[in-house]
Amino acid sequence: MAYLWPLFIIILTTVLLKRKLKPVFYISVILSLTGCWLLIWQKGLTLSLQYFWGYIFAFAAALIWSLYSVLSSFLPKTEPENESEKEQQASSDFIGWACGITALLAAICHFFLEQTLWTLTDSQWLGVVLLGAGPVGLAFVVWDIGVKHGNLPLLGTLSYLTPLISTSLLILLTDTSLTYQIIIGGILIIGGAIMAAKNS
Repeated sequence: MAYLWPLFIIILTTVLLKRKLKPVFYISVILSLTGCWLLIWQKGLTLSLQYFWGYIFAFAAALIWSLYSVLSSFLPKTEPENESEKEQQASSDFIGWACGITALLAAICHFFLEQTLWTLTDSQWLGVVLLGAGPVGLAFVVWDIGVKHGNLPLLGTLSYLTPLISTSLLILLTDTSLTYQIIIGGILIIGGAIMAAKNS
């Protein structure tokens, strides 16, 4: 549910930015979404009303992130000529503050809603720090630059490569088996990405 945001980016780009996209963009993102679904689907996996609010929050997260990404495209993309314009132009430095506030809120929610476990080894703590500095830190800054200066529909479609990369690492580093389902999912994701790139 949360990974609907690349599809939302394509839709919102058409609605909010009023950009006419080629039909191939919609085809490519649906192919990639289908491939993503194949990667995570397991036998017996079904939707349950027991997790209704979880689905709602995941859907909301996808919508909020796609809205943020698309609305960032409205911001000025040229270098400010004076201090007045500089104050009006949102900087990617804002992402650092946003991540810090998010981490603080997540910590508060954790201590009130979850059980705290401090049984990690030194190498696991190193992994936690690296994950925070990479995916949560640097990746958000790079994404912010991409949505302001890059091809937003293409970025949305290419985002479906993330679960493919994650699954590939699981296969390489763990005992996860390579199945036909994973192969087909990977082909769909890569095919969708190539279609989007060629028509971007």
